[in-house]
Amino acid sequence: MTPEPSGPVLHTVDRPHRPGRLRTMARPRGGAHLAGDMAALRDAGVDVVVCALPEAERADLGLTDEPRLAEAAGLRFVALPVPDFTVPSVPAVLPPLRELTEGCGREPMSSRTAAAASAGPP
Repeated sequence: MTPEPSGPVLHTVDRPHRPGRLRTMARPRGGAHLAGDMAALRDAGVDVVVCALPEAERADLGLTDEPRLAEAAGLRFVALPVPDFTVPSVPAVLPPLRELTEGCGREPMSSRTAAAASAGPP
């Protein structure tokens, strides 16, 4: 039996000749593990967490405090909710994507579960 990882498992997206790194991950563990997972992301060099889970789904998964705990860990949290089996409308996603590109100076990032970005070398 494989032991459960002690924190988030990050997968780096290959982006040759682009500044920073783009990583994806499954949603963090909820409840009592959430603060530790946010700190682990920061320790891994993550600067920004983009969450595509709708608020009701975050609540069901024990992730209601994710924005607060991300910020407490020194991460920037951006909500970009996309309900299951849907495609977000352009007017719904443009404001947060613009905020990401203006605030980070790099390309937008998102994932169905979460995405993490860091300013470090690729």
